[in-house]
Amino acid sequence: MATYRKILLAVDLTADTAQIAQRAQSLAKSEGAEIDLLHVIEPVPLVTPLDVPEVLSPTVLEAQNQIAAGARERLGKLAA
Repeated sequence: MATYRKILLAVDLTADTAQIAQRAQSLAKSEGAEIDLLHVIEPVPLVTPLDVPEVLSPTVLEAQNQIAAGARERLGKLAA
């Protein structure tokens, strides 16, 4: 049987993520491997009125930052 030294765990942070992470942790423990977490956040489309771009831009950028902060928090809990 192959020995794993590193496991890449790609997560989408859905309801199944915790169960999948537990399986990866069990495998990593049995193999003495490290786990690297990967989560990709799709950018929020930046669509603004042509005549007043400053109206929507901060709101969209704030939403993107909130999404990223939420994902970092959930990944931190998952990694603990």
